[in-house]
This record gives sequence, C-alpha cells and structure tokens, in this order.
Amino acid sequence: MANGAGTTLSGIQAERDVLVAGGDITKVERTVRYQQGPSLLRSRAIGRDEIPSAERFSPTGDTEGVRSGVQVLIGPAHTGRRTVGLRTLGTLPQAEGLREFRTPDWDEPDMDRIPADPRYGYLLDLTGTGEALTEQFADDLARYAKEAVAQEHGPLLFILGDEEVGRKLSRIGGRDGVVIREHRRPDAVDVAKRRIRTSDRPDRWEREKWVDGPEGVFHGLVAPDALPSRGCALAEAVLNAADKNDTNALGPLSDWQEQIQDWFSTDVRAANPKGAETRSLRIAAAFLDGQPATAVLNAADALLPQKVRDLFELWGGDLAAPDDRARCSEAGLAWRDGRIYITEDGRKGIDFALIRYLWDRRGSVADRLAGWLAEISAPRGAAEDCLDRLSEVLTEVAVAQGSATVLSLLEEWLKRDAPQRTDFVVDVLQRLTEHEDLGPRVRVVDLRNWAKGSGSSERQRAVIGVCQGRFGENYPEQALMRLRYVAQTARDPELRREAVAAVAERFEPGRNERLAALNVLVDWIEDDRTVLDGGLLFLDLFGGSPNLDGTTGSDPTRGLLTPAGDEGEQALALFRRAWTCIWRQPTLRRKASHALALWAAAVEKGEIPFDRGLTVLSVVSESAEIDEDVDRVITVPGGIGIRLRRDFWKKPREEARLDGERTDVPS
Repeated sequence: MANGAGTTLSGIQAERDVLVAGGDITKVERTVRYQQGPSLLRSRAIGRDEIPSAERFSPTGDTEGVRSGVQVLIGPAHTGRRTVGLRTLGTLPQAEGLREFRTPDWDEPDMDRIPADPRYGYLLDLTGTGEALTEQFADDLARYAKEAVAQEHGPLLFILGDEEVGRKLSRIGGRDGVVIREHRRPDAVDVAKRRIRTSDRPDRWEREKWVDGPEGVFHGLVAPDALPSRGCALAEAVLNAADKNDTNALGPLSDWQEQIQDWFSTDVRAANPKGAETRSLRIAAAFLDGQPATAVLNAADALLPQKVRDLFELWGGDLAAPDDRARCSEAGLAWRDGRIYITEDGRKGIDFALIRYLWDRRGSVADRLAGWLAEISAPRGAAEDCLDRLSEVLTEVAVAQGSATVLSLLEEWLKRDAPQRTDFVVDVLQRLTEHEDLGPRVRVVDLRNWAKGSGSSERQRAVIGVCQGRFGENYPEQALMRLRYVAQTARDPELRREAVAAVAERFEPGRNERLAALNVLVDWIEDDRTVLDGGLLFLDLFGGSPNLDGTTGSDPTRGLLTPAGDEGEQALALFRRAWTCIWRQPTLRRKASHALALWAAAVEKGEIPFDRGLTVLSVVSESAEIDEDVDRVITVPGGIGIRLRRDFWKKPREEARLDGERTDVPS
C-alpha cells in the first residue's frame, strides 16, 4: 500500500516482484512497478474473457453496490466466491485494469504489499490464512478502504475468505469503504442449466430439459445445494451424452457412495473372519491403488487384528488360502500386470472416496488406520516402497479431516523414528504446501508453528528439508522466514547451523533469486521488530562465521559483489543498507566489527572489489570517535586499512573547516 514508508510509481506490469536498493530506482527484468519498502505481491491480469456473462452467471445477491474500497466475501472454498469476485470486478465502471494476486509469498498478510492504483480492481484470496491475520492487518485494511473511497475513482480490493478470516476482520466491518458479506452458494442445478443454455450446441435448449425431465438418467443427479462444481460436471455430462439415457456419460458425477455402502454398511462379524479379510483388502487397495500386489496383500494382512491372523494360521495359513488373484476377484478388485487396483473398469475416485468414508463415517477405525499406516510405511514395512502413493493419500486425508490430523500423525512418526521418517515426512509436507485448498494454511500457519516449535528438533529439521525443496523454490520468502525461525529458536546448535546453511544455499552462484533473498534479509534488518533476529542471521551468513566444516571466511559475499554491472551494484546497495543498520545496533556492534574486519582483509586480498568493499566498510565512519570496534576495522593491515583510517579522520577535519574552526587531527 502506498504510504509514508515509500513511493510507488505505478502503471507498468509484469510477472515478478521488483527489488529496490535504498532510494534508487532499480529495474529487474520486465518491471512491474518501482517502489521502496516491501515488494508488491505478484499478480496477473484478469482478461475480459474470464468475466462471466450475465447469462452464464448464477446471481447470489453479492455483487451490488461497492465500486471502491474493500469488499470481503466470506464462505467455504469451491462455492462460487471467485466467480462472484470476477463478476463484481468486471462490472466496475471505467476500470483501467483488473489484477488477480497470485498465491502470496508472505509470512503473514501485509497491506504494504497491496497496490492501490486508481481505477483498478484487485482480487485477493486469503482463505486458510485467518489464523495469521493480525489486528494491524485489519487496521491497515480499513485505512486502505477509507483512502480508496475518498478518491473519485479509487481502487476496489475484493477479498475471498473463510470463516476464520471473517472472524478476524469482523472488527472493521462497517467502517468507511469496508463491506463484509456472507456468501450465498449458487443453485448448482441453475449453474448446470446456464452452462448448457450458453453452450454452442444447436440442441442446447432440448438438452437443458434433460436436467428436469424425470424420464432421463440426468434428473436428480445434483442437488440445488451441491457445490457449483457438481453443476458444472452435470452440464458437461449432458453436453457430451449421446442421448438423455446415456449412462456412460455419468462417470464424472459418480460419488461411489452406493458401492461403498454395499461394501461396508453391513455387519460381517461372525465366527468366520472372511468378511474382515475382504474389507481389509479393499481398504489396503484404496490406500495403495495401483501398487505392486505383494505390497497391497501384505498391507491388508497387517490391517487385520492379531487374533484374526492367528486364526488364519491355525486354519492353515498361506497354504490353505486361495491364490492372490482369487482373493482380489472375491473382493471385487482388479489385478493387472502384477498390480492391484480398486476398480475393474479403471474409473477414478473410489479410492479417495473410500478413504474419506473411513475417516468420516467409521471414526472407531481411524486410530487403527493411523497405527497401520505407521507400520506399513516404516523401513521393511509392507509399503516401504510405496511412499509416494502414501504421501498422496495422506494429502487426501488432510483434505477430508484438516491438516492438523495429518500433521499430528507425522509428528508422532517423527518422535518414534526421525532418522528413518524425516524424508517421508518432508515429502508429505511438500505436497500439503502445494495443495490448492490446504496450501495457504500449511504454508502460512502450520509450517510457521513447526519452525518456531523449539521443543521438537525433529519437526524443525523437517521444516529445513521442506524449505530446501519445491516449497523453497515456489515460495522463497516464506521459506527464508521459516528457516529464520528455526535458526533463532533451535536449542540444538547443530540444527541452527543446518538452518543457516539452508539459507546460505539461496546465495549460491547461479541462483536467480539470490538478490531477492538478500532484499528480504535487508527488509528484516531495517524493521525495528526484526532487526536483531535479521541482523544475527545476516552476520551468520556474511560475517565470516565458522562454516559447518569448521572453516571460516567462505561466505557468499564474493559471489554477490563481484559481478559487473547492475547485479553487483544492486547487491552493493543492499549490503550498504544492511551493514549501516547493523553497525547502529549496540548489541550487534561488537560482532559486526569482527565481521567487517574480515571483509577488509578480503578486500586487501582482492577477494572483494576494492571500491565496492570500501563503500560497505565506510559505514564505520559514522562513528563520532574511535573505539575498540572502529579500531578493529580501520587498523586492518594493507592499503584498505590506510584508506579507511584516512577517510575516518577526513570527515571530522572537513566538518571542522565548514564550522570555521581549526582542529588538529592525526594524518
């Protein structure tokens, strides 16, 4: 948000954030906008062809009235909120541009990163981040709205949120320019009819009648209060069907409930445990769909209670059992190419539908499943070679039950056997951070809590692993913040060094984001709230501190300051800003002086360009007089030391001359 913290020059758009060093304007690739302070969120242009037409849009009563300021629409995901937002923005009069923010890469929501260009409309999804919303964010949002409505053509920021977001923002509801509304889910049947009606099929009017006509297979498939996506699926099925009785077109609409009820609703407890064996095999096939038959069958056996397994052994064990193909056939499963699948016809969806059913409808089984998953995924467990599939399944469990359910499972597994489980836990967390629905909460809330949780080094080490993977590539700022949390809270010195080393990887030669990472560090150092934590991390990285192998002095400074041209100059400006703030911090001054002495030695050796090194080292000249810390830097042997001493004494001589005084100073 443009405010006293900096100046924003708008009107030029692109795909990435812009770095700015000091007060200078710096162009980075295809520039979006020039600014001081935190970088603006990445966004993309909303095309006019993305705005739903009046004929295609199912009204919910949410689009009236607001033309500038802030509108917050509260409701569950996948209920048509984004469509309402697009429709609202698309009807803004005289709008020069519409932008949708990409998934934000921030530690917590920050209004300083939201632009406020006149005649613009913005769409921001905060779903899943409610726990991270602060009172300061709410107040800043209210101020943004007030300033917007005070303009003749102020911007409109349309926010999508869930129940927790609504609760956190309720305190500003009704303030100037702020409208917070509950979303009304559109009629899913109406959604289907409108999509059919606005298609380009010549018989679209006739096909629309199939939705209501009781004589066809499409009638009653979707309830009016179903998700809008069900209405879209119904429309697609109707438009692709051969006729109104084409059952082959119903695949996308199958929720598998009849099949699952047929398998699991009856009581099969009896003296003969065949029913339990069949159910365990179906459950194993759902969790391990498409995996090698041996893994699925052994996992199914592991799910059976020990007493049942003992009975099977008493009755002859493997020698008395039918062959594997027969077992699958009796359970209604498919065997193809040595692998077991949960359906014969290959239709998708029953595996995850069954997993959701087990957690939702058979809660007494949940604890047994948790222990079973731990057992089969362990080294030498039945599914030790199927971890990628289990990672996918656990993501589905999180969708059904919330991320907390899966995170508690992962934490328990780490406590039991962290050395063997960390890689698997990291993979599951990576998937959760990438999930469309779960990702925002996992990235902004859950990973932050794990990173700050100094009571569990196993969790913190898993966070380091996640930040070194795809999460760190896709959300570099969040990853840096998580690593900073680990570095500042870890009780184990080795774990802290691992976190610092993971941050250092961001500055390796060839990494495109290393200047962006340095900019984030500088932002922390220049923020009074984080200057100490950011400064300590900066000194760990760029202060010649001992490395993990015990060597010193091989920090990433050389690679950042040596490039010619703009890259080196941008790095120089960022370093100058960082060292200036750190030098002014009394609690960091002593450590900074040792670090800058090492920098001076590196300049003398030619490892850092002389002019750029001198620009950074001259921060010590701010001191009014020589003390132990200043002396440590300016007395470094060689030409750089001579230059630093001369520059240090030159400043007071010039000040004395300007004051009309005569002052004797050492030469």
